[in-house]
Amino acid sequence: MLIYLPALILLVAAVALLVLHWTRPSFGFSWLLAVVAVQATWFLLVYLRFRLTLRTTVSIWNPEELFPLAPSLILDRYSWPYAFALVTLAAAVIYTTTAREKFRADTVAWAGALGTTGLGLVAVLSANPVTMVLAWTALDLLELGVQLVYIRDVELQRRAVTAFAARVIGSFVMVLAMVASRSQGEVMGLEKVNPIVGFLMLLSAGLRLGVLP
Repeated sequence: MLIYLPALILLVAAVALLVLHWTRPSFGFSWLLAVVAVQATWFLLVYLRFRLTLRTTVSIWNPEELFPLAPSLILDRYSWPYAFALVTLAAAVIYTTTAREKFRADTVAWAGALGTTGLGLVAVLSANPVTMVLAWTALDLLELGVQLVYIRDVELQRRAVTAFAARVIGSFVMVLAMVASRSQGEVMGLEKVNPIVGFLMLLSAGLRLGVLP
């Protein structure tokens, strides 16, 4: 259960901020709620550093012959630094947002920051490519929605859609890597892959990071 908490805290806080924005627009403690959520997550990850390794399977997909990989999360010495860095970055954004004059207090923006960080945690804690692709898809849809809401310039909207398309293609390439691994009688993991699958994974990362487009 502990491995779910970091992402769960941020996602629940994001939903709570959106509900407050729609039901009580004048609520004065939205920023404080965002701060408490991100700080609690930060302290939780510090605590979990001493409880490694944690692993859990989110759900079992049947039949297992068709779905040998079930969505799973893992928090170990490899994924923890990425999770900690991600939450630290989110904390820096939330803490400094009120000090930046060109940014007005915006509950939706804080909710977006917490939501993307929560889904980002799911991605970096993924124990296999299936979980990673699912987290990537949710993250891409959320980011596109936030960008289309805030971006008014048509050219910038076009760029946002182009970037979204590149990331979706990157996710599709990861799916192709899983198919290629399966066709060779292997179950693709993140620990050890053959050269062909490794190239497809590298290509997927390049597309999603925006390196290739």
